[in-house]
Amino acid sequence: MLVDRSRIFAEALAARLSAETDMSVVAAVLSVDEASRLLDRAEVDVAVCDESQAADLICRPILTGRSRCRPSVVVLAESWSQEQATALVQVGIAGWVTRDQPIELLLETIRGAARGETRFPPTLLTRVLQELTATRQKRLAVEDRLGTLTEREREILLLLGEGLDRSEVAARLHLSQHTVRTHLQNIRTNLAVHSTLAAVALARAGSSQTAAVG
Repeated sequence: MLVDRSRIFAEALAARLSAETDMSVVAAVLSVDEASRLLDRAEVDVAVCDESQAADLICRPILTGRSRCRPSVVVLAESWSQEQATALVQVGIAGWVTRDQPIELLLETIRGAARGETRFPPTLLTRVLQELTATRQKRLAVEDRLGTLTEREREILLLLGEGLDRSEVAARLHLSQHTVRTHLQNIRTNLAVHSTLAAVALARAGSSQTAAVG
């Protein structure tokens, strides 16, 4: 199956792929909405998708539980993008090919995806792995710092992150404002930050990195 915003490109690519004796193009569609409806009723081993829709194509069946078929997704991108490739690796794409690369590379990547393999250009893969490693190291460092907080201090940070001020936090937790102020002093000391705002930002960074990597 092909998913691409350009109908002309998708139909031309479909014709080329169909010429391969071991490939059959189920459909060439423009959007994830169309792809999802197709996946509800058809068996698809590999979906070749433009980079702007790949994450939605992978995540929507998981989030909605609708599509009975979850194909491997190969991204056919306009150009190399380390940031975008890293994000898509984390949601589970099976390969990355740019449109200016030989069709033989796309064919090889599709066949690999059908066998359960993951394929990326070596240079891009190296950069993606470096970024993922750096992100993990940052996450672990943040988790270590947040791990020094007590359960009550984490609770206070969470409420501040939701937009409550000190007096509202005190009321919500049935604490005095003086007690909340003392907790905040301890939080700033343990996290080695100079402001409550910085402490909240660090806590948010820890939760967002966990969501992205975990």
